[in-house]
Amino acid sequence: MGLVAADLLPDYTASLNDAAAVFGTDTTAPTLTENLTRHLQIAARALSSDGKRPLVRIGTLAVVAGQGRYDDVPDDLVMPRTTTWNTGCDAFGEPLQQWNLPIGPLPGVFLGDGFLLLMPAPNAAQVRVFGSAFTFTYLAAHAVTDAAETSTLTDADKNLLLLRAQVEAMREMTMRNIHKPVSLRSAGAGAVPSNMQPAALYEKLLAEYKAAA
Repeated sequence: MGLVAADLLPDYTASLNDAAAVFGTDTTAPTLTENLTRHLQIAARALSSDGKRPLVRIGTLAVVAGQGRYDDVPDDLVMPRTTTWNTGCDAFGEPLQQWNLPIGPLPGVFLGDGFLLLMPAPNAAQVRVFGSAFTFTYLAAHAVTDAAETSTLTDADKNLLLLRAQVEAMREMTMRNIHKPVSLRSAGAGAVPSNMQPAALYEKLLAEYKAAA
């Protein structure tokens, strides 16, 4: 069963200790719950894109001969990978002989700004032989939802997910401090600008996350 957001939020809030107050309350807009849920969603996406817990799915496009751009991008797509369009069979599942294969290279799948690009565009012979249902594999973002059936991470991923969410929290806190004047700690060995504390924690937590299995 997948990790549910409502079960994760108490543990994540507790892990931030006093830092949680930086992200608001349940009476502010956006609320503390909304901000922390955003961290968890960013972390879930990162677990797949960073290769820690890659999630691979199959997408389908209804292709047209000569058309390279398609706007039907899966909501959870992080990065397209390979096409599975040509399996050595035609659109009806019948094996193809070498001499029946259409001429021309198969399209590769590339991600544009809100669209998918097939290069080169599928030609008429390919669409006729392989069919208009163009299939491809893609790296998908994990989901943390309110239902265990639709959440894609499990209990075994919980600690890694919370750690990556803490990384995001420190990144945001660093950006919040950018506009503030630099004030030094009391003089002494190791004194550093106090505004850099979240940045130092960000680097430390990110290194810990990268080293985690």
